[in-house]
Amino acid sequence: MNQGMSGKSLNKNSPHYKWIVLIVGSIFFFTFTAAWIFLPIIADINKVTGFAIDLDLDKIQVSWIYSAPLLAFVIFTFLGGIIADRIGIRNATIISGVLITGFGMLRGLADSYFFLVITSFLFGVGGGLLFPNLGKVVSAWFGDEKKGTASGVYLMAGGLGQVFSLSITATILLPLFQLNWRLCFLFYGILSLLTTILWAFIIKEKEPTARGESFSLVSLKIILTNKYVLGLCVIIFFAFSVLLGLTNYMEHLMGSKGVVDPIIGYLAAILSLGATVGNITLPSISDMIGKRKIFLIGSSIVAISLLILLQFINKGWVLGILIFFIGVMVGTLIPLCLTICIELKSVPEELAGTVSGIVLSVGFLGTFTVSLIFGVLWAAFGIFLFSLICLIYLICFGVVALSLSFIQQK
Repeated sequence: MNQGMSGKSLNKNSPHYKWIVLIVGSIFFFTFTAAWIFLPIIADINKVTGFAIDLDLDKIQVSWIYSAPLLAFVIFTFLGGIIADRIGIRNATIISGVLITGFGMLRGLADSYFFLVITSFLFGVGGGLLFPNLGKVVSAWFGDEKKGTASGVYLMAGGLGQVFSLSITATILLPLFQLNWRLCFLFYGILSLLTTILWAFIIKEKEPTARGESFSLVSLKIILTNKYVLGLCVIIFFAFSVLLGLTNYMEHLMGSKGVVDPIIGYLAAILSLGATVGNITLPSISDMIGKRKIFLIGSSIVAISLLILLQFINKGWVLGILIFFIGVMVGTLIPLCLTICIELKSVPEELAGTVSGIVLSVGFLGTFTVSLIFGVLWAAFGIFLFSLICLIYLICFGVVALSLSFIQQK
């Protein structure tokens, strides 16, 4: 095992170099999620300013602004997996960083709905290229006993990026910038630029590139017809739907329960914090004792139960605790899905980037779909009860599909 891992190391003379790659990649993911997730905070600032008010956007248009990066994720996370398998992690990540930085900043220059939705989509293209690279890092340089932990580390970084962004945008950045929402795009763009430079200077060596030569339509067919991959796609579809759907629309969901604005921001951060805890704790335990499918199915069932309970809780500290544990359970599902997909013996190891890209694309398809559903229900009814009920039933279907898919896995 050690010899195999050494052969896949970026720097054969440094057995710890893989952790450097993972840490820098996690910082990259941190800054990206921070630059992505803060949009709802600057849409409508104190009913006075914000991009929704300044650009005179209706509710459907705002939903499309939120959904544009998700649509890019759906398309380009899959393509990003193929690109990562072919040109290597270093080059693919630099390309994604350039797109994230450039179009992330350009969002702040938006003077119309179309300009903002296009730049948001192209910003999402960069994110789509980034996501599968992280799965490829885990596959290439970490043994089976550390893959769950490694997956949890970078996903935890993404969760911390969300907590960071949701916490400081309203409380620090907007007051500092005198409610100028455009400067928020500049701030997060600078963070992305610094991270891209850090990656380019520190990550000097590429992993063996012969791995990428084996991708073909035949190998793609192997992946898409694998029942375990399909089962993972189903469960991650609903995990992403819940986590990012609730994050993007926390303000409107909690507002319908009578929760006031300052508390809503804290609840959104609590959800992300719970997901961050879930990203690292249970996946790490699954590394130690194995039996990942038990953790996966158990977390799914608990998440469903908590979402049902959420319908009946309106105020108080119980609501915060409930949202935290929803985040923990859903945050556990995502790294477990990604870890299992790169451990499948029925899928060639050299296609790890492609498999991760496909699974993540399906996850973002779930988020994109639910985001549009939320937007339509918001415009039509002004409440989100129906959308949450739909999510609960969809997750139930996901658990059933997952159980059937993994029941015979060794």
